[in-house]
Amino acid sequence: MLHIAPEMITADQVIKLGFIESWGRGICKIQQGPRNAKLKSPVFEANMGGMLVTIFREKTVPETAQKTAQKITHILSTKQQEILNYLSTHPSASRNEIIENIPDISEDGVNYNLKGRQQKGIIKRWTLGSEWGVAERLIL
Repeated sequence: MLHIAPEMITADQVIKLGFIESWGRGICKIQQGPRNAKLKSPVFEANMGGMLVTIFREKTVPETAQKTAQKITHILSTKQQEILNYLSTHPSASRNEIIENIPDISEDGVNYNLKGRQQKGIIKRWTLGSEWGVAERLIL
């Protein structure tokens, strides 16, 4: 293993040692990517000797979910349609929130319908349980 005192390391040495491919292109690439995708520019913040970069993504889950929900409503019961419509506009809704906002449905009814739709691939819980999404392709 190679040991070099930190004050002796220069950018040229770091490149020659093979630790990086080029010097100074990372920030340009981070800025160019969202610009090419027509997204909001990233925010750079210097913090405690490091750098924090916030990259924004396009919020498409509700739009996509609503379109897909309209395509599959003919194969769902009325309550299933209500749950799906609610989730398409409130993707981070909890089971309790669904019960509170959809009339005449029990906790067991919500659990049964969500589990059944998940097994058929119509809905899925995204990002480690924090958001519901409607599947693009149906497995029925």
